[in-house]
Amino acid sequence: ILLFTFFTQVVVGQSPIAIKNVTVIDVINAKSDVHTVLIRNGEIEMIGDPALKIKKEYTIINGQGKFLIPGLINCYTHIHEFNTSLYLLHGITTVRDAPSMGHLPGLAEKISRGELFGPEIYLTGNALSGVPTAFPSQHPLQTESDARLAVRETKQMGYQSLFIYGSMSPVIYPFILDEASRQQIDITGHFPSQVPIAQIQNGQQRSFDNLSGLVRSGNW
Repeated sequence: ILLFTFFTQVVVGQSPIAIKNVTVIDVINAKSDVHTVLIRNGEIEMIGDPALKIKKEYTIINGQGKFLIPGLINCYTHIHEFNTSLYLLHGITTVRDAPSMGHLPGLAEKISRGELFGPEIYLTGNALSGVPTAFPSQHPLQTESDARLAVRETKQMGYQSLFIYGSMSPVIYPFILDEASRQQIDITGHFPSQVPIAQIQNGQQRSFDNLSGLVRSGNW
């Protein structure tokens, strides 16, 4: 199966594309049909009949015997500059880097400007942790001031959400929730094993990417 998920990025600002006689996978209605698909300025302009008459301005790609699917999303990965193109070549057009390292906002900018071939990146920020940290890259928080500053810095640096690590302190966690609400930034991350489950169940943390903390807490 050839996935036509990277053509739009390659030709942004160039001539529009027509993919003829390609099998379009409709994931919503669970069916597939042969169509001609028109793409202009990186967006699908039209999904038409295979016999659709195509204007001369279009670059024509023969899609016969091939498949066109929606871009896939990798919700938990660690992307690097040397492997960005591999995501697109495997049909992944959006990734969520979790947790994100300090260089990731710059990497995402390079991709958005067309300087690097890669997927759109959703940035989660550095891992916010209790003390001691499991890795040197984590952000240890010991006081209310630490917690609030970390939330503000995460937003100011261009990350789209916070990332809670499993070792987060139950004392610090409420300050992060409060400051995140003030800053209007989402909270994602691990299940913090030391935080009471009643505190977690308020729904403010939008994702739990690693449930080992739930097992360690005994709340399952």
